[in-house]
Amino acid sequence: YTGSILRVYARDDVQGANYLAGGVSRSNRYLFLACDDGKCAVFDVMSGSVERIVNSFGKECTTSAAGGGESDSAMTRRAEISGVVVHPHCGYLGGYSNDRGQKRGVLTLFK
Repeated sequence: YTGSILRVYARDDVQGANYLAGGVSRSNRYLFLACDDGKCAVFDVMSGSVERIVNSFGKECTTSAAGGGESDSAMTRRAEISGVVVHPHCGYLGGYSNDRGQKRGVLTLFK
């Protein structure tokens, strides 16, 4: 397969962050990418620039935040984000996790 790179999406604040999951808004204007450092980067699809970064994305989508009690190990733990879902009508962003330490997956919605 041969082809060309049409657009590169990269964050300026972190070097070497890996993208775990992504989703596109209904209007195809924004690209939401969950990163392994626990943040969610919101890119403008046309320009490729970062519009916003959701800092608490990974922490909110894991078991420790859903259980209510946060310990020091929960704060230093890396995100285990399984996927990102964008609601087609309401503009909600959902992040879900299937962490090994929990019996059920956790779905967290952001508006």
